Amino acid sequence: MKHFRFTLQALLTVREREERAALEFYARRLQLQQQALDDLTAIETDLAAGWGELRHLMTRACPVADLVQRQAHCQRLGERLERQRDAVARAEAAARLALLQLITAQQNREVVVKFLETQQKNYQRECTREEQKLLDELARRADPPSATPLTPELVWN
Repeated sequence: MKHFRFTLQALLTVREREERAALEFYARRLQLQQQALDDLTAIETDLAAGWGELRHLMTRACPVADLVQRQAHCQRLGERLERQRDAVARAEAAARLALLQLITAQQNREVVVKFLETQQKNYQRECTREEQKLLDELARRADPPSATPLTPELVWN
């Protein structure tokens, strides 16, 4: 019997490569999302510190120019915060899309793997059938049929 050969091995290789690429892409998107979240947290911390410093300056006697400067700084941080929130939302959407692409790539690979398993089962079944044929043929050759049919008198056990 010839050796098993998967007819779609090239396609399986391509599907595995696509899945690996999708997994790497998804990992990069998750890293970018985490970086955006870290940046957002840093901006929120800076903004909270800026507003705290502004409140502290308001309780003391300080020049109005310092107050105006601090308030403008806090407003710029607020604008950066909004831009960063948008960036986080975009990063989350990109990560979700990358996850969908990964799931699709996994499903595509699994379809080919399922076909491989089916072909392997068919091959095993065919091997078993061929082996049984061979055994039957050997048994038939080793025990030639007798010229006289067996009658109950000839069969004693």
